[in-house]
Amino acid sequence: MTLDYISDENLEKTLSKFGDQSDEYTDDENRAIQEYFELFDNDEETLPFRKYATKGLVIPGLRSCNLDAKLAFKSMKALHYHATKTYPELFAQLDPLKLKPIIEKKLFQVVKRPVDKGPAIVVFRIRNWKPSEANIEHLALTGALYIYAVAKMSAEIQRQGIIVVSDVSGFKLAHARQASVDLIMMSLRLYTTMPPMIKGMVAINSLRLFEASFNMFKWILPEDIRKIMHITRNDMSHMTKLMAPDRLPVEFGGTIPDEEAYMDQIEDEILKDPELFILIKHVQDEFMATNGIKRKHSNKFNKI
Repeated sequence: MTLDYISDENLEKTLSKFGDQSDEYTDDENRAIQEYFELFDNDEETLPFRKYATKGLVIPGLRSCNLDAKLAFKSMKALHYHATKTYPELFAQLDPLKLKPIIEKKLFQVVKRPVDKGPAIVVFRIRNWKPSEANIEHLALTGALYIYAVAKMSAEIQRQGIIVVSDVSGFKLAHARQASVDLIMMSLRLYTTMPPMIKGMVAINSLRLFEASFNMFKWILPEDIRKIMHITRNDMSHMTKLMAPDRLPVEFGGTIPDEEAYMDQIEDEILKDPELFILIKHVQDEFMATNGIKRKHSNKFNKI
């Protein structure tokens, strides 16, 4: 299989198309960006990837960390550690070039924001997921791309964060075969290691057994995950604590009619530039080569 990759001379131009596009920062934001870059420049382990740290890609994480450059850099280092030390095999299995058909299936939705205030809400519908068409690893990466697309929408979202809702109605044995406990824990750990952008993880329409089991054993979860995770069958009181009812669909205990509650064409925003997937693949391949992580197959490349 022949794949494209991004030449060094085109890398800066490619990176400039992604991340925050406002290019307008406060004095405090500029100071935080500069401090973050200094931390990067003085860290030997991550220095090879400094070239990917543009202002537009760094500022969303800084805003989610209240402009605490040390916390944002610590989060990035934690992701680096998990990818290279904790879960290198999981990282090596991902293929960003397989995500387009998964995104086109519209397994995720985003709640509309009539006013740019408070967290954004991303919803995953498990009943629309066919494991034969997308494994759980690529599903998690697809979800991360939706979070990226939503975070790009405004500085307010970057500051207030995102609530991830999983509607587990329609959960079947085929899903259970994919969703092993270990793999779910890996995904949760990676999601919550991101700069503190995830403000809540809520599973709704859960089987009673799942809800009871979670409430019984949640104390074994890491504290940071336990604080933001909630599983329920139909009690939406937790959702209305996270967001005012007039900002929520009826199905989540809110007042917005469900058929009017969700954004259209969010997939078009993610897919509008195919170079995004080539860039992710480019970073992944360099990351793996630098850290000695091997794939089971090889690819040939053409410069673009």
